[in-house]
Formats: sequence, C-alpha cells, structure tokens
Amino acid sequence: MSIVSFPLTKTSLPIGEASKRLGLTARAIRLYEERGLLKSRRDRQGRRSFDCINLERLAYIASGRQAGLSIRQIADLLDLAPSAGDSGREMVDELCRQRLAQLHQDARNVAAFMALHMPGSGSDPTSEVPEPYGMARKVQRVRIEPVPQ
Repeated sequence: MSIVSFPLTKTSLPIGEASKRLGLTARAIRLYEERGLLKSRRDRQGRRSFDCINLERLAYIASGRQAGLSIRQIADLLDLAPSAGDSGREMVDELCRQRLAQLHQDARNVAAFMALHMPGSGSDPTSEVPEPYGMARKVQRVRIEPVPQ
C-alpha cells in the first residue's frame, strides 16, 4: 500500500488548489459539500477553502469514487464513528467485495460481447477474465501533512 503525501503550506487550501492536488473538479467538490460529506470555510469574498480534516475526507471520497462506490455508500462510511471498529471494517470489506464482484461480472459481459464479434478467432476472451479478488490492486492512501513552521 503506497501513501501519497503532500505538504500543506497553509492551514487550509482554496477549492481550486484542493481540486488540482486531489484530481477532482471544483464542481465535484461543491457537490460533496452540498451532500454534507465535507465542510468548507468561506473567506470575506465567499470563496471556499478546506482545512486538513476536510482535505483528508475529500481524499477519502475521491478514493471511494475511483473504486466505484456511490456517494451514498461513501457517506455511510464517513458517518461511521471511529469506535465502530470491526463493524466498520466489515462494512468497508462488504462494499468492496460487492464492487469487485460487479467488476468481475462486467468483465465477463465485455468478454462475451467480444466473443460475439470475433467468431473463429480461436481465443476465448472469457479465459482472460481474472477472479474478482485477484483484480484488487494496492490501494493508494493519501495523507495530508501540515508543513512544520
């Protein structure tokens, strides 16, 4: 598991900077805020900025979206108290297993479609579809660290 770390030179980042660093659009970030997944601060001109805690939440949201989880599923995971312990881990595990199973089914469907359009090629594209848990790649964790002053 690799950890991506980028230093913060300030106590918060404006939405544009957060967008660039996390590879999200400002529109997506505003949507996550509207849905209650994170909170921003506003400056005198009404521009959004995000503190370290909300940047970490945003990185978690981005990771979940990349994994194909819905906003509702991510919201449910964010709502889990840290004290949820094993039940929280079980919920994450179950969501990820469901997602991997769906990806596996999607891959089989694509392979079957390919077979329809490549008759007589001698190869069976479904044989190249990996088992669902073999498809899991190392998850990239994001840690945001303030720069010591």
